[in-house]
Amino acid sequence: MCALAADPALSALHDRDAYVSPRVLGTDAPAQERRLIAAAAKLNDARRPVKLAVVAGPIGAPSLQVYVRSLRNRLHYSGTLIVTTRGRSVAASGTRTTADMTRALRAARVGRIADPVNRLARAASVAAPPAEDLEKAGRRSVLVLVVLALLGGGWAAALGAGRHGRHLRRQMTETRARTRICTDALRAHAMALARRPGLPDDARQHVQRALGVYSDAISSIPEMRSTHEVAAFTPRLRAALDDISAATAAVTGEPVQTDPFAGLCGIDPAHGAAVVPAHGDTRALCEACRDALARGEALAPRMLYQGGRAVPFDTADYGPVLRPGRDA
Repeated sequence: MCALAADPALSALHDRDAYVSPRVLGTDAPAQERRLIAAAAKLNDARRPVKLAVVAGPIGAPSLQVYVRSLRNRLHYSGTLIVTTRGRSVAASGTRTTADMTRALRAARVGRIADPVNRLARAASVAAPPAEDLEKAGRRSVLVLVVLALLGGGWAAALGAGRHGRHLRRQMTETRARTRICTDALRAHAMALARRPGLPDDARQHVQRALGVYSDAISSIPEMRSTHEVAAFTPRLRAALDDISAATAAVTGEPVQTDPFAGLCGIDPAHGAAVVPAHGDTRALCEACRDALARGEALAPRMLYQGGRAVPFDTADYGPVLRPGRDA
């Protein structure tokens, strides 16, 4: 259990739909992760929800198949989760049976694809169930409800309790993800300030405090078990965001910002400061995203789930504490 708690894929997939381990792809991992996020977004739009991960190995599990099943359970994820490794192993867990998905992956010769990102994208296209299968599953659920109602109120009550539990788990996962992306923004602002030449000592103290809050957050947020626990932490995160914003304004002479994402990359605030500002329908870009766009790569914003639906991170509802003045 301790090994799984330290799994970087677990932390990353709470917040987004793809993860690429730097241990597998090195400095190219962020760019390749963006490719997978775009591939997952297309399937999510087609009502074929997936999460994708390139991992170094089955952390805390005896096999990749056991690992992906455990990871999906810990994420409380209802869609299809697919992982691959450097050694071309692929494993999937979802609403289809393992045997069914394994046959589909073998028929598509997924294991012969050398590039792990291309391999994972291809695996997702064949392993994720078609939208019509999901609709059939939904109709079967309705029939089950009818049968349970006929069998007695006790069954219906048990089903209702299970549905309520799933709703709470989904709500908790979404709350964690919203808080985590604001935590990533805090670190990005702190690092942007730290990189300024000739930074005064007092400003460096603000940076150190912000990074301390960030460190506490990434270790404590995954362990929180209720939205009340997260809500109790958000004022501290908000105070750290305000503090680093005020410190930045004092150094640069620019206005103090309350939006946690102001001045950061519009593809993913975790990327850091934007070097290309937003313009019209285009998003602000960090240096890496600007270069990726220049190479002709498709850029997709980091996605969060809200009410069970994937939305771009900057359109999600963060509430008046984390994002004051921006959410209705």
